[in-house]
Amino acid sequence: MKIFILLVLFVNYIFALPNWYLHIPTKHSYEIIGYGSGKTINKAKENARIDISKQIYTNIIGISQKTAIKKDNTSYYKFERKVVEQTDVIINDTNILKYFEDKINHKFYIAVSYFNLPYEKRFAKKLNIHKCHNEIQNKYLAKTLLLQKINQELNCQLDIKLVNQNSRWYLSYKDTLEILSNYDFEQLFISVKNNKIDFVSSSDKLKDKQEFFFNIKSKKDGFISLVVVYENGTVAVIKANKKIKKMTTNQIPSKKSLKYLRAGLLKENTPTYDLYFLIYSNNKIDFSRFVDVNENIITDKKNYKFDEFLTFIDDFDFSSKLIKTYP
Repeated sequence: MKIFILLVLFVNYIFALPNWYLHIPTKHSYEIIGYGSGKTINKAKENARIDISKQIYTNIIGISQKTAIKKDNTSYYKFERKVVEQTDVIINDTNILKYFEDKINHKFYIAVSYFNLPYEKRFAKKLNIHKCHNEIQNKYLAKTLLLQKINQELNCQLDIKLVNQNSRWYLSYKDTLEILSNYDFEQLFISVKNNKIDFVSSSDKLKDKQEFFFNIKSKKDGFISLVVVYENGTVAVIKANKKIKKMTTNQIPSKKSLKYLRAGLLKENTPTYDLYFLIYSNNKIDFSRFVDVNENIITDKKNYKFDEFLTFIDDFDFSSKLIKTYP
């Protein structure tokens, strides 16, 4: 009898989960707790983050079934795209609550927490600033909707910067970094008008392989340069320091040029967005920090210089044009 009781206790010990596993209460309505197990601590973390992703997916699909599907397929696509890309952010933005190592069964159990908030609220919460004083922001970033949402959340303007680390994009303020999903990063791509220069594309919506051009006119004599920022943050110079006369229309590429601009997709069968900058200057600009445009530079991570480029153009007059390419 004693042997049987000891055997039962031993079996229960072997298969017992930590008493907190699957039972930790959330502290906030926006907090999601994920649980995972695995042979290594990293595998347990990965499974816990997958658990959070599934909870977010279930929540958003529920919303989309009530609203987006009734409206149009495009809205539903945006919901699905956001949750898939948010999953990637979860990998980098969770906090460990508890973990336990089962040394008998060589298994780890873990609970991680994720704040399921809009980006601007998550970033503001991480900054945890109680008294905020206005600072000068980057001219381009200040015009983006995402920065404007952050400013509203903070009730002031901080010198927030775009940063690339290990081929990932973040917004940063001093020592605080908040990773950008592809969905959030896309919000930083906008068209900006400038009353000193006219910047018109032959089309703002292109089909794959379609050729296009820009018509440009300045109110002053000087130099204009055309630079593209691809959707992954790669920066390339299309035309540098073209001399122009005021109120004279210029076409880039020119009608006589042997070069041309042709739309392309970064990923097969997936719409692509690219941002074109027209920069005006009184004198020639040194673009040696950036590569000239060609087909081989797009996936080279050393050319992920959108952050550097935004600092670079802050001293010039510029206009930007967002152009989307479809399969």
